[in-house]
Amino acid sequence: MAYPKPEKTLFQTDLTETATTDIEGAGAVRKDVDGNVYRWVLNSHSAALTVGNVPNYDGADRTQVILPVTTAAKGGIYNTAGAVMASSLASGSYGWIQCKGAATVSVKQDSIALTVLSHRLAPQADAAVLIAGAAVAASAANGIQPAFPMTSLASTGTAATTNIAATIDFRM
Repeated sequence: MAYPKPEKTLFQTDLTETATTDIEGAGAVRKDVDGNVYRWVLNSHSAALTVGNVPNYDGADRTQVILPVTTAAKGGIYNTAGAVMASSLASGSYGWIQCKGAATVSVKQDSIALTVLSHRLAPQADAAVLIAGAAVAASAANGIQPAFPMTSLASTGTAATTNIAATIDFRM
């Protein structure tokens, strides 16, 4: 008889810590009392990721992250992992990403203003940010799971990138 794998409840790192070795077990899932969900991953991208960046999973096992890419081999922009928790997650280092709950995310806003929970945010190809505005309608139609802003943001008139609070629920 097969028994389910027990859920890990003790962790050696804080959510904003990084490590050069896999001390938590790549792919480990962490939940908090507020219903937020996190995953311990390896940054396999060639550059560092920073807090709020929204990378893709690099492969089906959900243990590594890279910048969102448009290639089907990597799942395209439909394979969003979550929001990076560390101030800097160096290439080749491990750290936590937040997959579900209230999070800080990097948003590239077009010329519209964002209103709390009334605008959708979606991944942008080839960048570790979410996009807001007209481009999101096409992404939503293609089945991308969006995030929703929890912060209003005035229009800048240009495609500026900023970190905002948002509610996210990316595929685990």
